[in-house]
Amino acid sequence: MQVEHLEAAQAVTAILNSHEIEHAYIGGFAVNCLGHNRTTLDIDVEIRDSFGDINSVLTLSRQLLSNDGRFLVINNKLFFNSENGMRIPIETLSAGQLGLPRSLPILQTAENIPILRPGLLILTKIKRCVHLLHSSRPRSVAKLRTDLSDIVFLMTWLREHGGLVDLAGYDADEAVKQRLFDAVKDIIQYWRGSDDGSDRLMLSVLEAGDKDRIMKLLG
Repeated sequence: MQVEHLEAAQAVTAILNSHEIEHAYIGGFAVNCLGHNRTTLDIDVEIRDSFGDINSVLTLSRQLLSNDGRFLVINNKLFFNSENGMRIPIETLSAGQLGLPRSLPILQTAENIPILRPGLLILTKIKRCVHLLHSSRPRSVAKLRTDLSDIVFLMTWLREHGGLVDLAGYDADEAVKQRLFDAVKDIIQYWRGSDDGSDRLMLSVLEAGDKDRIMKLLG
């Protein structure tokens, strides 16, 4: 894990915890917290509280973070200045927005960083990744490669820790859940025929009922 990103996340969490604001880290940083060795540029943190409005949640989080001199906002974007001078972008996301889960079950890391549980975290990665599967744009191809690496790591982590992809526990409306099933189906279809067995690995970390439903979608 990149020490500067850990420093930033610990500062964010200290402030949000002091105001009893529920939050969980997602994205590449969260995958890094589980041991994946890859570089990430920013930190994504999903925030949930009683306000229920995306603008008030984001405004509140920025006001809180502005109390720490290491944070700054440039062009309406939040950054953290690490001890060694690295500037880390912080993306604050409202729970339930953009197809993210409304509730935030967490796994607390050894460094006391709350990340979204891996069985849910993998779905947030898959949800975004499928839109890149057939893109030929160089930037999208590079992003897809990184996302697929994260997903394979998370599948392996789940298998090694006796976990499963938690489609049932993903707190969202039925339309979002159907899109998640479709996304899992699409990524399995994308992997089919490859030699690395990623499609079979995905099927092995699905709940039995979810696997049956996705197999029907695959035809």
